[in-house]
Amino acid sequence: FIQVKTAPTHDNMFKFLCELYNPFVDSYWLTATTLYTLQQQNVGVMERMLVERVQWFGEKCYFERVTPYFDATSKESIRFALKQFMREGLILMDDSTIITLSDEVQSNPNLLSNITSRIASYRKPTKSF
Repeated sequence: FIQVKTAPTHDNMFKFLCELYNPFVDSYWLTATTLYTLQQQNVGVMERMLVERVQWFGEKCYFERVTPYFDATSKESIRFALKQFMREGLILMDDSTIITLSDEVQSNPNLLSNITSRIASYRKPTKSF
């Protein structure tokens, strides 16, 4: 747990920095949540199609006020999230850009759930905006 204390004169700068950071957190959360669809299928999906699926899901979340950040649906942010999940060994991508869940995630469904929950713990609390 990190606690940051700022002088009252710096509150505006801190809020501004959080507004830059929060769309990336939501982008990672949207991407991780969308990976659940790969658990239900035993086939991979092309990277482009997965990015479009995350964007669709993100837009639905935005319009249903689950996330206040439309920026979280940016292709670039979603691709960064996918690359990070590849580095962590959660997903695999072959030469033809087909993405599948790793054997570890396939054999332990709770792993994806735990990671998604951990990312969600960094999300800005949603409220009616």
